[in-house]
Amino acid sequence: MTIPEAPQHRAKADEIAEFEKDIKSYLGHLERWVDLSPYEKYLGRLREALGQAYFSFGGDREGYQKYRRAAFARIIIVSAFMIAAMLAPMFYDYLPIAAAYGLLNVFLIVLVLFRVASGFAFSILAILDVIVITFTVHLFGSLTSVVVVFFPLLVTLATIFLGFFWGLAYAILTSELYTVVILMEYFGLASYSPLLGHQLPAYNYHGFPTFPFVVILVAHLINYGSAFFTGLLTYELELRRRAAETAMQTKNEMLAVCSHDLKNMLVTVSGYSELLLLQAGTPGTDTTVYAREIHRSTRRMIELIRDLLDSARLEGGTVVLSHSVFSFRELANDVASTQTANAGLRNITLNIPASVTTAKFKGDKSKLSQVFTNLVQNAIFHTPEGGTVTMELSQAVNGKARISVRDNGPGIPPDMQDILFDPMALARRRSQENRKIGNSLSTGIGLSIVKKFVELHGGKVWVESELGKGSTFWVELPVMQ
Repeated sequence: MTIPEAPQHRAKADEIAEFEKDIKSYLGHLERWVDLSPYEKYLGRLREALGQAYFSFGGDREGYQKYRRAAFARIIIVSAFMIAAMLAPMFYDYLPIAAAYGLLNVFLIVLVLFRVASGFAFSILAILDVIVITFTVHLFGSLTSVVVVFFPLLVTLATIFLGFFWGLAYAILTSELYTVVILMEYFGLASYSPLLGHQLPAYNYHGFPTFPFVVILVAHLINYGSAFFTGLLTYELELRRRAAETAMQTKNEMLAVCSHDLKNMLVTVSGYSELLLLQAGTPGTDTTVYAREIHRSTRRMIELIRDLLDSARLEGGTVVLSHSVFSFRELANDVASTQTANAGLRNITLNIPASVTTAKFKGDKSKLSQVFTNLVQNAIFHTPEGGTVTMELSQAVNGKARISVRDNGPGIPPDMQDILFDPMALARRRSQENRKIGNSLSTGIGLSIVKKFVELHGGKVWVESELGKGSTFWVELPVMQ
């Protein structure tokens, strides 16, 4: 068949191509049992006709998958129903009706599986099932027939695979048809059972026919209850599925951002390495700048990879804290040993004044050193040359001390402060705006690790910032009494 070439039909053309691939797959299964090669010409015409019908009815992949799953599940229920009916000898008096029902089922199921008007075909199947089961219930005695159990099974099936409203529609259709049958039998408009022949068991209570009305009430409760309770379960599962899909999507976006940043750093390393090679041995050439950029990019790659590994460990719950007692000065010395040179390269003053308190901390010193190293490194990067970054301990109050990391950089926009510690939200923001937020390491992973490490120590972290006046990151930690 001719596939539309216009750009607006490109998605539909892809759908049709995939649809024809499915048809060939189904026919391929048939070829395991019979040689179809002599009929290739006719099969080609069949594929084209089905494709045209699919396009005309507006086939939909998502809807197709939904109806396809429901159709396969329905086959089990209908097969069980047919077997149950066949166990009764009187079933064979209606064999032509059963055969017609079976053939119509096969035809409509083929339409569903081949994506031709899936919703329409399944709607016909739904009505057909209810009518046939209702008729069978009537044949076998409406108030005593065990076949009535297939009503709630159909309701449950429709709710699970097609949604609550489909299940509710099934419940309404089955309950009301069943009610109509019993009322017709009660008022003599139809015999109780054409096969059994006896009268409708009314079981009157002071002239009121209790049994039929109790059965009608119970049937309604079971059918509607099946729809509502299955709907509640599927709704909860659907919420969890959507949450999982959203989490997976945002995680993929975050990983895409990380991959993009790593690629940029590798490009920088590759470019400056090439310049070093080209200018190696050339008199008067200063390669210090190239070496510095290579060094800076490789350090950032190492830090980003370390953050990714730490994030994975934190998500997996495999981070174990190694507790020891240490002072703020020991913590500050660890930060200064790695960040003083970094600050000097950018002509930034790193100010870590002597502690005004004798407070001691108990926790994992290496993890907290990583926390403040990350905060100080970010502050250095965002501070203009000639600026100052200060890491300072405040007086402990109520068993808790606050450590601040302050810079005089450009500040953080208010709308960014709320998502600064959430790498998923940052990734979505970067993806939506198609731009970088901050430096190339601003994936939010480093700050999310900072937040988690601080919380593992029973503390909290937050940011205060004003555009044009710099930012201050606060970390509150419990101190030893």
